[in-house]
Amino acid sequence: MDYIFFSSLRGSDLERLVVSYDIVCQWHLNLRTRMLQYPHHLHISSSILHVTFLIPKFHLPAHIEECNLLYSFNLTKGVARTDGEAPERGWANINPLAQSTKEMGPGNRRDTIDDFFNDWNWKKIIKFGPSMVKKIQEAARCSREHKEALDELEAVIPKDVVESWTAEVELWETDPAKKNPYQTTSAVRLKLAEEAARTEADRGEIEISHEMHASTIIANGIAIQEEQHKLLLEKEGLGDHPTTTQLYKLTERSNQLRRKIALWIDAQVTVMPEASRHRQSKSQTTTEGTPGVQVYDIELWLPSKLATKNTLVNHQFRLFEWQLRHGQAHDALDEIRNALRLQAYLYKHKDRYASGVKANTRSNTAISRATEMVKEGSRKYRIAREALATLAQTGIEIPVDWASNLRPLRDEDCRKLSEGLVGDTEGRRTVSWIWFHFPAAAEAAEDPRLNDALRIEWCRSRARSMRWTEEVELLQEEMRRIRQFLRWEEDRWMGRAHGKSPADITVREGLTSYALSQGTLRRKLRERFEETWKEVPQMLEFFSQTCSVDTV
Repeated sequence: MDYIFFSSLRGSDLERLVVSYDIVCQWHLNLRTRMLQYPHHLHISSSILHVTFLIPKFHLPAHIEECNLLYSFNLTKGVARTDGEAPERGWANINPLAQSTKEMGPGNRRDTIDDFFNDWNWKKIIKFGPSMVKKIQEAARCSREHKEALDELEAVIPKDVVESWTAEVELWETDPAKKNPYQTTSAVRLKLAEEAARTEADRGEIEISHEMHASTIIANGIAIQEEQHKLLLEKEGLGDHPTTTQLYKLTERSNQLRRKIALWIDAQVTVMPEASRHRQSKSQTTTEGTPGVQVYDIELWLPSKLATKNTLVNHQFRLFEWQLRHGQAHDALDEIRNALRLQAYLYKHKDRYASGVKANTRSNTAISRATEMVKEGSRKYRIAREALATLAQTGIEIPVDWASNLRPLRDEDCRKLSEGLVGDTEGRRTVSWIWFHFPAAAEAAEDPRLNDALRIEWCRSRARSMRWTEEVELLQEEMRRIRQFLRWEEDRWMGRAHGKSPADITVREGLTSYALSQGTLRRKLRERFEETWKEVPQMLEFFSQTCSVDTV
């Protein structure tokens, strides 16, 4: 891979380079050191001032959260809507060729594959006309929609906060080593990581399994529980008459999650063998050989579930989960408070500025999303608090006042700061307890009214708007380059027609005729594309004016 990479850049005079590779997060480490082991003519040119390493969009979800933040096309300035998967698409189209090539010798097989790819590429070239129009129409429409969505979000956020966040995200885009505005920190995970490092150093009592610390295994288990819930919601949302495509996608996601759970169980059993015995009753299959338990019903048997089973679970594991659940409960309260703040902002914005059916419909949709966020935060909190209450009864050393800060959550507790219970007057209303206790992360926020959750959502909305705007610009440049390339191809073939020719007149006439036909073909392609694209400037102007009118 190193040799291919360095050879492809040989003689390049680029200033900025974007490298996309499935495992670039690992491959790019020490790349410069490895480069020095190759001859000087394979070294990267000094003209390349900036190199960005990214992971293709289809492969990125399989990586850890840090990779999803550092190597994402969606969050990288200047890459538009590029997904990095273009080299992979041809292979799906070539699968039927396998039956023919498997009986061939190496040389004939390579020639056949080359011919097939050449044909595939040529078909792609001659379809540039309509395909580019379709792409730029979608890009212009999405650019307008995401710009409007960003403007609506910024309209309910104080201007100074937006300016502060803008400066922060622009600084990160310039220097990724700076604080990542898309990432929220967790004091609990940091504390556990430090504890894991100390344990690893002194070879303490906690066993290391699959190169994962026990706290990491438990944290991953909690994350898998959230994926199970999301999958269940997706299933419930299909309705009574789902389509074949919907069922296929649900089954595919179920299979992926089942494989992830299987890998997690392999790691869990080595540090919590008691979980294996309790899992047996849930692991049976039906007579048809299908899993007896749906993937979202698989019990993970975390320490909080084993706490009431008279099992010999290491107290340290219970403490790990208690700490994680404690942080999860506070994060859930943060989500509820953020959603309630957003809901209040949206109601005020609707009352003051929403006029007409279109504006009111958008406001109602945004308010409904905020309401769902409150419900989701409440669900997470109740799960975390139930686990905390169970673990608290196992004798682990925890703060005695935890229950006073994390009380049982009722539906009526989830109300805005200035909102009382139904029927309460201004003189009788009380403030819900959820506003009394803030975690350290919220206290340290630059703006106590709008903390990490809203900042991250704003950053992502901004990134989406910018990527679609860049896509419009990139497609216009690509259309210009297609025309220029076809003009260059035409000149090249015409030059061959009038260049040096063999002495044999028959061969000369044949070569000249072929070169003229190829040059003419390129000219006609270019003229056809130009005719197809002639309305693009007016179309872009229309979308631009529509966006301006909506903004006003």
